[in-house]
Amino acid sequence: MGFPVGRIGRYGKRTLAGRKSLPAGVLFLLGLTVTLVFSRRGKEEAPSLSYDDAHPIRKESLAGSEELPLEEYLTGALAAAVAADFETEACKAQAVVLRTGVERAFEEEESGAVEYEELKQQSLTREEIYEKWGGDDSGIWEKLHAAVTDTAGITLHYKGRAAEPAFFEVSAGRTRSGERLSDEEERPYLCSVACPADIFAADCRQETLLRKKEAQRLLRELFETDEDIAWRELSVCRDGAGYAEGVVWKEKEVSGEAFRKAFGLPSANFTIEEKEKGILFITKGIGHGMGMSLYTANEMAKEGADFREILQYFFPGCEIVKN
Repeated sequence: MGFPVGRIGRYGKRTLAGRKSLPAGVLFLLGLTVTLVFSRRGKEEAPSLSYDDAHPIRKESLAGSEELPLEEYLTGALAAAVAADFETEACKAQAVVLRTGVERAFEEEESGAVEYEELKQQSLTREEIYEKWGGDDSGIWEKLHAAVTDTAGITLHYKGRAAEPAFFEVSAGRTRSGERLSDEEERPYLCSVACPADIFAADCRQETLLRKKEAQRLLRELFETDEDIAWRELSVCRDGAGYAEGVVWKEKEVSGEAFRKAFGLPSANFTIEEKEKGILFITKGIGHGMGMSLYTANEMAKEGADFREILQYFFPGCEIVKN
């Protein structure tokens, strides 16, 4: 005697195969339950994009347009900014500053995409890093990549938005205040802080000698005049850190940064001396002088400061947040 193929219950009749047929209402409820269960499971198991994955950089090349993963961009940008022997915590601090710059660009870009050129920060490829260190990167890529991944998603915020991630190479002894920047954005965190170690950096003090004829040509172009300008007629307005905020001739004024770029000077902290052989510029520091001094950041790391302490020193009042 075989096993019965099914019982007849009160909810239905046997089918041709001998199984009971369920009413349509019960079948609908069963189907809805299964759908919800698998839908929820799918949402739980679907991988979510990390912060870095969600912020690719669009880069144009001869091969066309490509999306550069943020992690790769940051590693290359870090390689372009720091020396091979930079301390790990200083590398992490700079990785956060660079990532903040990308986040700030995304906030300002309405299209939701950021072009590589808009970031105004060179990012080296693995091959370029290899060439930079004489054909042997000696694990530099791995070191810098670790600094990026160890700080994944971490940026600097002020009042809920990405802060101005300013950095430069070496100061003239202290950083500059950003209170006089021309736009209306509030940046109290870009205040002047002491960097006494910077004056001992090898390239902190530099001299640039230009021939008088060439220097005069550049000066006339800068002030947009055909007149010869006597160097003694120039008046330099300086900030509290000794950097030129403006250079005045007669009724015309140019910014200190415009002046230093016109003459190819490493810093806007300069003095001018007229010599027999030409015009001598004596500069202190390298870069614009606002935000984080990479030299002092590295010195702080050598003394045991972690990347958070470094960032809090140079950007007081900012929050270090993980997105």
